[in-house]
Amino acid sequence: MFVGVGPEAGKRVRETDAFSYACERCLTGSREERQAFLGLAAESSDMLDFAVALMEWFYSGNWINDTAGGEKTGYIIRFEDNSLRSFFGTYLEALKSGREEAEEKDMWYIVS
Repeated sequence: MFVGVGPEAGKRVRETDAFSYACERCLTGSREERQAFLGLAAESSDMLDFAVALMEWFYSGNWINDTAGGEKTGYIIRFEDNSLRSFFGTYLEALKSGREEAEEKDMWYIVS
């Protein structure tokens, strides 16, 4: 959970919604935010790298990452062949871990 402080006070964004929230805010935000968004996209090697870079940049200011009270959380990674793997960490760590294993198996995956 990202919790807003200062000008973002009162806002709460679930970690699983953080990327889409940051995208929406940047795309509808100031010229500087839109330029930063496009610059991060251009410099990223793939979508996950872009998501990591955007979230690190966007939530580095007026936000506190308070995932499970500062603790890591359990996630389930489901692969195309319906196999499951549990993962304990942050949502982004789960995405990275799932991507690595999915690339080895040449299949898609989701994290929940």
